Parts: sequence; structure tokens; C-alpha cells
Amino acid sequence: MLREAEKLALPAKDGDGHWIVKLDSPTFPHLPENEISMLEWARAAGFDVPECHLHDAEDVQGYPRHFARPGARVLAIRRYDRSAQGRVHQEDFAQAVGLPPTRKYDQVTYDAMAILARRVIGEEAVDEIVRRLVFTIASGNGDAHLKNWSLIYPDRIRARWSPLYDQVATVAWETPERALSLKLGGVKEFSRIDGSVWERFAEKAQVDRRRVLDLLAETLDRLRVAWREVFSGLPLPEAHAEALRAHWKRVPLLRASGALD
Repeated sequence: MLREAEKLALPAKDGDGHWIVKLDSPTFPHLPENEISMLEWARAAGFDVPECHLHDAEDVQGYPRHFARPGARVLAIRRYDRSAQGRVHQEDFAQAVGLPPTRKYDQVTYDAMAILARRVIGEEAVDEIVRRLVFTIASGNGDAHLKNWSLIYPDRIRARWSPLYDQVATVAWETPERALSLKLGGVKEFSRIDGSVWERFAEKAQVDRRRVLDLLAETLDRLRVAWREVFSGLPLPEAHAEALRAHWKRVPLLRASGALD
């Protein structure tokens, strides 16, 4: 969509919008507030995050009012795959490994993703995938499937990680499984993730074990500090915040790093 004067509107025919607008969900209420809170937490911890804003549903041209609960919000995210020169090529990891969208939870592990990212981007890609996986676990995101990890090609030749997107604390709702979308060091369940899982990840991804463990500790420290800095200004519903704090108590890796407060 287009975002002008705090309003969101569809572009004219054949026009190009520079904002993706995500609506509230009857199944997962307060999804926009949850997602922008996770994105702003990540930004405060030093991750590359697109510009994003919350809007009232009434700000969206053509929003079906009868579907919107009273006070519903929407999330507007600036498209990072657009530039003054035109579209920027993007390839998610389902595309990269030749899988259709219906198989975004299949076959590939995070360990294998790290190997592929190193081949395509370079050695520095591994550090970033470790940091992003730590945030995935820390934020209780059980939906970081293959299509939620992407490469972009700003110069149409060399790949790099796209900014973070689709970051949601799925533990805030009862329905989603309390587990990662893909295996990490042979494990999916959040309740089983500890330091030994990361040691197995290092072995499978062919990365130095010490390097991984140092990045793990550094990222968790940054996230805890960033949470204290930004939490009071986040639009995260209190029930979601409580679910996230409970998640930190249940996950051995997070519990060992200290409380989320």
C-alpha cells in the first residue's frame, strides 16, 4: 500500500506500493501489536529491521470494518525490496532449496541453512544466523519457517541477509506448538534447548564451537539489556509479555542467562 499523511491507501492501477500492511487476526488477536513489539525489541538489540508503524484499522482505505474488532490495529512495514532504481531481488530459503511454499516446514534444518548461507553470502553469514536464531528462541517464535528467512541481492549479484521480518512471539497464544519450526542441533522443542543443542549445531553446521557459544552469550546479553530499555514503550499486551517471561523460565538456555525483566 501507500502511506501518506498517516493514512494507508491502495496505489493506483499499475502503481507500486512501498508498504506491506498486516491486519489483526481473529485467531491470534493483537498480532500487529505483538509483531511490532518483537521488531522494535530486535532493532534495539542491533538487528537490521525495516521501518514499521502501527495504525488504527480506520486508517486503511477499504478495510472491511465488519471484520475489525473495536480498537483493532494494523501493522505497516516499509518494503526493503524496493529502491529508487526499482525492485530488489529477494529469495527466501524455500526458493533457495527448491521447495514449494507448502513445504516450508520440511526437510531443511537450521544447521543446513547455516551451511548454505555460508556458501552463498560468505563466512560472516554464520554469525548472523546464530544471532537471529538466538532471537527466534528468545522471542518464543515458533513460526520461523523457511519462507521467513531471506536473501536479497541489492546489486543483483552478491547476496546478503534481508532485514528481519515476520518476527512474532507465538508463545503469546495457546494454539501454536511450543517448538521451533525447524530442527536446531536435532531439537525442536523450546523446553529442550540448552547449551548442548548449540554445540551440536556447531558440529553439524561445521562452525567453531567456541565462536558459536560466545555469540550466543553476547546476543542474549544484548537482548536482555534491550528489553529493559524498550519494554515500557512497546504496545505489547501485558498477557503477551507475561507469556514471554514464562517462556524464558521454561527454556533452559534462557533461564540460565537470567530473567527477562
